[in-house]
Amino acid sequence: AIKVLAGTAELFVGAITDLDITYEMPNLSFASIVSADGLYELSRTALTAFSPSSQLTSDRVSAILNRPEVNFSTALRDISTGVATCGTVAYNDNTNTLSALQAVAIAEDGRLFANRRNQIVFDPRIDFTFSTAIASFGGTASNNIPILAIGVAYGQETLFNRVQVDVDGGTAAQVVSDATSQTKYGVQTLSFSSVPLVSEAAGATLAQNLLDKYKEPKIRFNEISTSLNACGSALWPTVLALDVGDVISVTKTYTAGLPLSRTDSVFIESVAHDITPNDHRIRFGLGQAQLLTAFILDSDILDDVDVGLG
Repeated sequence: AIKVLAGTAELFVGAITDLDITYEMPNLSFASIVSADGLYELSRTALTAFSPSSQLTSDRVSAILNRPEVNFSTALRDISTGVATCGTVAYNDNTNTLSALQAVAIAEDGRLFANRRNQIVFDPRIDFTFSTAIASFGGTASNNIPILAIGVAYGQETLFNRVQVDVDGGTAAQVVSDATSQTKYGVQTLSFSSVPLVSEAAGATLAQNLLDKYKEPKIRFNEISTSLNACGSALWPTVLALDVGDVISVTKTYTAGLPLSRTDSVFIESVAHDITPNDHRIRFGLGQAQLLTAFILDSDILDDVDVGLG
């Protein structure tokens, strides 16, 4: 096992997969270490044939991890309750474990990843969140984390106006489309095969959910970077604790034009560390988030798209 720390903060926990040592005569030696997280371990296992009954996606993840041929530690799991239901699926011998889990994540339209503590995390369907940002990047407040670089995306990488979902065991593909979007941008198809959902109706619901999310391109912050040198030690605990799935606020300011600033709440979708003797840079990949404010009784804002009922 290997653990990478910044002070006492865990940046990565995993297993060593390769250790190479080279020698430079007369007295120097160099060690090169390659390591991987729990997802890699799961990719190296395969299921024996079994047919679980209909169950929530989160229960299906647990059922796969509990298989004796997988035997993944319960201490290394963080599985949230799903909203979608998997059907009775006949898993064949030698089905790759990670592929089976990723298919469940597709059925849920959620996340499956290994966090920085090497726990396998399953997050439920990503539609909207009542969460507030746990850290703020950019802006002028003293507790805002400085931004060294920021990426803005607006393109076809998140544009799909035709979605096709083939449910495992189903007889017809579930297809939804948006004619207005297709007229503006052409046909852009997102398709999934053998999705382990309980019914074709569930497949249609998944397809509609994906279409609503991706039928219009959005200007979005897709990446930011900072460094511990730029942050100062007071902000280190906040920066080093951030992980995939956290909601953060990002502010970009401009010297001219209107508006003079833009602030978005976004999900963290990836974290990368670049550590040198002189600096420690951190790059966050970002995904769009719709934050809702809980509806308050005796107010008149229920029809606001940013207000919801929990």
